[in-house]
Formats: sequence, C-alpha cells, structure tokens
Amino acid sequence: MGHDSIARALTYEFEKHGTTVKTVEIFDHVWNYVKENARNYTNIVNKNPHKWKFLYDFADTHVNIQAWCFSWGLEKNFYRIIKEFDPDIVISVHPLYVINILNLRKKYAFRFKFVVVIADLISIVNTWIDTRSDLVIIPTVDGAELSGKRNKKMNYLNYVVNMLPIRPQFLSYSKKITLEEIEKPIPLNKELNILLMSGGNGTMESFAVLEDLLNIDKININVVCGKNEEIRQGLLKKYSRDKKKVHLFGFIEDFAPFLAEQDIVIIRASPNAILEALNLCKPIILSSVIYGQELGNIDFVVNNKIGFYCPSKEEIITTVKKLMADDFESFKQIRKNQYNFRKPDAHVSLAENIMKIPVDK
Repeated sequence: MGHDSIARALTYEFEKHGTTVKTVEIFDHVWNYVKENARNYTNIVNKNPHKWKFLYDFADTHVNIQAWCFSWGLEKNFYRIIKEFDPDIVISVHPLYVINILNLRKKYAFRFKFVVVIADLISIVNTWIDTRSDLVIIPTVDGAELSGKRNKKMNYLNYVVNMLPIRPQFLSYSKKITLEEIEKPIPLNKELNILLMSGGNGTMESFAVLEDLLNIDKININVVCGKNEEIRQGLLKKYSRDKKKVHLFGFIEDFAPFLAEQDIVIIRASPNAILEALNLCKPIILSSVIYGQELGNIDFVVNNKIGFYCPSKEEIITTVKKLMADDFESFKQIRKNQYNFRKPDAHVSLAENIMKIPVDK
C-alpha cells in the first residue's frame, strides 16, 4: 500500500493545480504469470523470508535480469497507454519497472519526462537507480548517502531529497496537532490505546506479544489483522474473555480516523506505516522488519528519536511501561520529537519538484 499512498498524495496535489492525472496499476498490464508472482510478495515475505532474502539480493545485483523477468507482457500495453494518454511526465513509484519504462521510452522515442519517486526510506534497492531518469526523488539524506556508497551511478543522477507524502485522508488529522496540545499534562488515570499491527496480512507471531500486553493496566489494545481473516478468527476465539480490553479488526478502509484515536503504535518497519504514525505524532514501536528495503528504517526511527526498535516481547512490554511512567514524560518527548521532525506538507514540495521539470510541448 505504500506505493498506492504516494500515488494518491501526488494525484491530490497535482489535481489542485489543474493537472490531469492517470494512475496505472502496472501489474494489471503484464502477463498473469508475472502478476501472480508479484501478488505472492506478502506470502513469501511472511512464510519464506529466506526465499525473499535471495530474491531481494538477486534484484539488487542483477537489475537487468530482474527487469527482463518482469517485462513479460508489458510492451504492447504500455505502448497503448502512452499513445492514448500522451503524458508529459511519467512517474514511477515502484522499483520493478524503472528500467523497463526507460527502455520503452528509448525504443519508441517517446518524449515524456520520467520521474522516479523512491518509496524506500533508507535501504534503497538498485532497481530504483537509472541515470536515464530525468529526476529521482529520494526521501531522506541518509538514504541518498547510503545509496551513493553502494551505487556509483548516484554520482551521475539528477536527484532531490524530499520526504514521502502521506495519503490525503491523513492531512486534516495531522494539521490539527499542535505543540501546545502535545506538551499538556496527561491525566494519570488516562487509558492508552495501543495499536498492534503487522502489514496487510500479519502472522500469528506478529501478535504473540498480545498475551503480555494484557497484563499492563490502563491500556486498551486494538489489533488490526488486515486481510487475514483466519488470524482474526483465531484471535477472537483465543481472547473472547478479554473483549473489554482487546478489540480485533480486519482490514480498515478508512484508516486515518482510526489511527488518530491511538496513542502508541506497535508496527512492522513499513515506511508507509512509520510515516503515517509520525505525521499523527504516535510514538512508534517497531516489532519486526522485512529483510532488504525495511532494514534501514530501524535506524531512521531510533536515530531520529521518533520511536523504538523492540524485536522481542520483553522489549516491547518494557518500552510500553517506560512510555507510561514518570507522568508520561517519555511519551510526551517522543511526540514532541515527531512533531518537530515530521513533514506534513511533503506532498506539496514533492509535486513542486516534479512540476519544475521542463516538458516538451
């Protein structure tokens, strides 16, 4: 959903300026074999992390082979889309098709400018980087520096640093937050809402800490199981006696108001989830990380003091208790750090950077 989030934010900002936007889900325009392999991403990541490690490292070191594998069935459909829509600018928010789009632009002498908006915060896979791009937008300085050390092409890349935007539905909630509200004393009898979430499908291991959270007083636990109905039903059966304290949800379509009601979020190190929590000033506890593109997000959260990395149940419980201790001083400090660090208008500067590109008329 991270790529979809960026696309929605950009569309929102471009349309405000009267720009016509067409969003294309590129996996709808490739052969079914390629499409099905892409759809297996979540299952591979959750159930076979060693296989995912191999695939990620292979893509990082064999970018042209990866591009060839994912190009099957694309050329005819891409040609048709470009001819019908005749865009001035094409933006990719997904790494797998950067090389393919640039290859097709050259082959058919298309005149559109090509922009890459990198959706990884720190650990940037090499499939994002192609010097033929007219502009590459990297979310963080740390991500740019790390990529420069790993990939010499960065020295010849036209890029700018611009934090990733959040979905438009979050903006109104983000902009309501004030520093005065964050610094207010918190009632000692306040019950905190704890959000426990792990990607779109989650695993039972992701929610293992739930049993220990139940032993903490003055908290309500909201568990989001995403589209994994099997896990939700299993948890409903297991925690039926704790309905007053544990609230179980499936996939939540309108997530912004739901997140706005939380106090602490326990999440996987997904850039999308991190940035939404950051912009709503919700202290972050990272409980797990996907190998590759999410590894650097641990340092991003910890080094900027906007949250914690707690890979074990014991560390999560200790951190939750710490945030609730000493009149919630740690809780308020993390929120203050988030308030000062976040970029709620990232969508504005991102669109401005893209619209500065001179297009062929």
